Parts: sequence; C-alpha cells; structure tokens
Amino acid sequence: MAIDVRKLSGDYPWLQSAGEQWQSWLQNDALPHALMLLGSWQGDAVALWVQTALQQLFCTENNACGVCESCRWMAEDHHPDLFRILPAEKSRIIPIDDVRAAIDSTRLSAHQGGWRVILVQDADRMNMAAANALLKTLEEPGEGVLVCLQTSRPSLLPETVRSRCLVLDLRADQIAAENWLRQRNPAASKREIQLILAAAGTPLAAAEWMEGEALDEIHSLVAAVEDMLSHRRDVTFPSMKMLTSSAILAVMGWVVRSRSESGDAAELQKLIVEWWSTTRSLADMPQQLQMATVKSLWVRWIALSRKISHS
Repeated sequence: MAIDVRKLSGDYPWLQSAGEQWQSWLQNDALPHALMLLGSWQGDAVALWVQTALQQLFCTENNACGVCESCRWMAEDHHPDLFRILPAEKSRIIPIDDVRAAIDSTRLSAHQGGWRVILVQDADRMNMAAANALLKTLEEPGEGVLVCLQTSRPSLLPETVRSRCLVLDLRADQIAAENWLRQRNPAASKREIQLILAAAGTPLAAAEWMEGEALDEIHSLVAAVEDMLSHRRDVTFPSMKMLTSSAILAVMGWVVRSRSESGDAAELQKLIVEWWSTTRSLADMPQQLQMATVKSLWVRWIALSRKISHS
C-alpha cells in the first residue's frame, strides 16, 4: 500500500510541517542536496519519518508503493543506494574512515538510476576529521546525491557543516508533546506529564515511562528534592535503577525551576547555577562518571540549602 510522509502527522502532529515540506520538494523536483534533521532518532519518531521519506525518494513510483524493488529493499533495511553512518558502539564516535567509505560509495552509479543517500545518525558524534571530510561533499555532492545529518544536538556540529545544510525540524515542541501524551494518558495530571517529559526528554520515550518503575522513581526523586528544599536538611539520594543520569538531572532542575517561579527565585539561584553547570558538562562525560557527578551535585545542593536556611 502506498504511503505518504505527510500521513505520519496523524499519529505524530509535530511532523506535519516537515512532511509537507518534503512532499513539496519531491513534487517540484527541488530536493536540496544536504539536510540537517533535528530531533531524537527514536524519541521524536525521526526514524519513522526518515524511513518513510527515503522510501518515497527511492520508490520507482515516487509514492512508497511498497511493491517495487526499491520499496522491498527499504523494508528489508538494505537498500544498496542508502549509506548509513552510525557512531561506533564502544567509543560512540563517528570516525573519518566511515565517512570516507560512504562518500566513495556515492561515486558509483545508482542501482536504479535514482538517488544515492548518505544518512549520518547522531551526526554530532563525528570527530573533527570526519566532519571536515564531509565538507566537500556538502559543497559539491554530485548529481543525485543527498546527505542527511540527523542530530538532537546541532550546536555540537561545526558551523562549517551546519551552514551547508538546510534544516528540517522534526522535534516535538513542549505544547505538542504535552498534548500528545495527554491524549494517550487522560488520567495523568499536567504536572505529571511535564515531569515525565522533563525526565525522558522526548514524547515517545515519555510515553514508555508513563507506567511502571521509571514513573515511581520520578515521584521518589521529586519528593526527595522537595523535602530538601522545604526543610533545608540532609536528604538521602534515592535509589535509582531505571532513570539515567541525565533524566535525574532533568527532574532535579524541573523541581527547582518550578519553586523559583513560585517566588523563591533569589534563594534558589545558586542551586540553579550549580545544576546548569553540571548539566552542560554531563553530555561529554564517560558513562561511569555521570552518576557520581549527579550525586556530587546532590551533596552540594544540600550544603547550599543549609546556607539558604541560615541567611
């Protein structure tokens, strides 16, 4: 059955604008040679959007018919004209050799005389040598070559790379994400939905956390932070098995910012500064150090809360 990337907005409303733009490019034979796709590969449904969009592009009928050889190749995830680049499993870095191999592959003729596509997932994980190797292809991609860079952290890409790409924003904004979650969980309160979104970061990830142990841990963490801030006393860091370090930080920050908005801004400013500094440093920190860093922030917060109570 033929599919259209625009139809994805029925299930994921935040994809509507990008879908309409993509369809317009196809219909007018005006597809750019380099795209930056903003959003989480899984959490914002970027993976589904890319699968559908590229199936349309490769399809001999240009509508993702699901029957032609190109559509079957896409369904089996081994289209010979699609060159995927992913971060290495251990280092989580994209090395220059992978980029060069993909570029060399685009110099070969397309199997059905159509497009050849380089798809870089988590493109912000390219090291500088890999990013520089991609620059010439971004400037002069060759006939029928499309480069797609997917990232949820575009600021980590060099400006020379960003400036050569047209941006398609596939991220769900806060309102769209909250509404989408509320439709699926009508019994959940606005506060609960906002908390889960803060912890999970994306709507699809939040939907998975709406029930079960992760949600219990969020409630436990919120109670502990509020206890610390309300009573200015030592509070034991709660046991966390499901929540990642970044999720814990996000919840802590959400609680403190909520308190500051209710009138305690001056008192809590130092806590927010400490939180922001830790959040910025966590992304590039080795996994084994992240939880220790979060716990260290917890201890500093307790010390700052004591000073606030005596001021």
